[in-house]
Amino acid sequence: MNEKRFILAFTISLLILFAYPYFLQKIYPPKIQHPVTESAAAPMPAQAKPNEPAVTDTSSAPAGEEKKFDYEDSIYTATFTNIGGAISALSLKAFINGRAHGNYLLDDQKEAVRGFAVRILENGAWKEDAYTLEKKDKYAVIFLKEEPNALRIRKSYWFLPEQPYVFVVEVNVENLSQETRRLEYELVAPLFVGDEHGKGQPYLEADYVKDGEMEVRPAQKIIKNGFLKEGPLDWIALEKKYFTMIVKPESAVEHVRSSGSDQALVHYIKPQPLEIPAGGSVSQKFFVYAGPKNYEALKNTRFGFEKILHTKFLGGLWIYFLILLKFFYKMFHNYGIAIIVLSSLIKLLFAPLTHMSFDSMRRMQDLQPKLKHLQEQYKNDPQRLNKEVMELYKKNKVNPFGGCLPMVLQMPIFVALYQTFSSAIELRGAPFFAWIKDLSEPDQLFLMPFSLPVLGNQINLLPLIMLGTMVWQQKLTPQPAATEEQKMMTNIMPIMFGFIFYGLPSGLVIYWIVNNVLTVLHQLFMRKLHISPAA
Repeated sequence: MNEKRFILAFTISLLILFAYPYFLQKIYPPKIQHPVTESAAAPMPAQAKPNEPAVTDTSSAPAGEEKKFDYEDSIYTATFTNIGGAISALSLKAFINGRAHGNYLLDDQKEAVRGFAVRILENGAWKEDAYTLEKKDKYAVIFLKEEPNALRIRKSYWFLPEQPYVFVVEVNVENLSQETRRLEYELVAPLFVGDEHGKGQPYLEADYVKDGEMEVRPAQKIIKNGFLKEGPLDWIALEKKYFTMIVKPESAVEHVRSSGSDQALVHYIKPQPLEIPAGGSVSQKFFVYAGPKNYEALKNTRFGFEKILHTKFLGGLWIYFLILLKFFYKMFHNYGIAIIVLSSLIKLLFAPLTHMSFDSMRRMQDLQPKLKHLQEQYKNDPQRLNKEVMELYKKNKVNPFGGCLPMVLQMPIFVALYQTFSSAIELRGAPFFAWIKDLSEPDQLFLMPFSLPVLGNQINLLPLIMLGTMVWQQKLTPQPAATEEQKMMTNIMPIMFGFIFYGLPSGLVIYWIVNNVLTVLHQLFMRKLHISPAA
């Protein structure tokens, strides 16, 4: 097979890889919806089991006036509400980075779903009652609801200073009557995703872990159709690009129902019905991780929450590159320099393969006159032509696949690096130098007073530099004979890559620039070597 076809196929694979997130949002544009309300956010009702009454999944109007309470510690800024004993707003103090709502996990300004509200099933409908605030300090927020001669429900939030981003929601139900009482309730676990429109859309998903196996559902399917997952479940999660909400129930779960809108994804967690004897009480705990998709923080919970980082293509390979990147960051205290060092190290490791590729392409280029002669000589005898071509390759020790195979072997490494630079929260808000203020975003040099098609109104300098390095590399790369169409495709390839990279994270573009520059240096070195012409 022609060497050029291999290179073209490899390039198209790269195009698919990089263009996928861009075209995905074009194919599945975010739906324009009103902010989530209690009725709109409720998922499709579960099918009633035999001999059980049907359940209406519309919450009744909350009883009593809503009162809100502010809370703050070293990790969170939160707003609690007495309705459902819930959290209406929750943000992470360490991840503001000047972005509007960019650090919000729950946002009562954008959506109306109350986080960790207790919804009680009464007369076939879900109801969120008003609670009274019993206690609020640095480590605990406790709500209380009591009905004389019925049930006393105490809803507690325990914040754990020794475990960042982890807190416990405890529901304690005490039977004050003289007979056994039955209680069915749901715990609402939402995640604000209104800040992820556009490029962040492909990262939105819901996770369900059962017996150690994870099932992942894309957000678009959850929003469109809802989803019901039968228990028991180990834990469940909602994800956006950099943050996640994970809930691990301590008790058995009957099922989890999921739904959402363009503002929030929601899990409705239903434990098994409680049978509470007269004078008795039952407590159920839910361990919550509400924070960044940081490998160390997730792993330190010891619940296996880091599994959410292994759902990408090639699994968790990208995590090892992230560990290396953080190692170099500790040395240089700059993620931009760390990316350059990591890119250089990887290029050095693959230098022998790259050398083989260049050598093979140059030898193939030298053989082109002889190949053309054979094609003319045996144009009416394809079998003889193939035999003579293989003899020519064998005589000159040329592998026709040698130019492309080393690049194909590097493809998994490139994919893993792409995932690292595009998903690692460590790069979010991390500056490099001068105008490059955030390695997780395109490098915006300045804004224009008008917009250009595809490019928008911002001028990003790094993709233009990358385009120049690609053209330079292309000029130095040995090119076997090709048709005019193939030459045209090769010439426009840097421009296509320039468009694709224009909106990608600057950290990824820096990696590609470093890779191109080192490849050019390698090619210049190869030119100084004496490579024997083909016999």
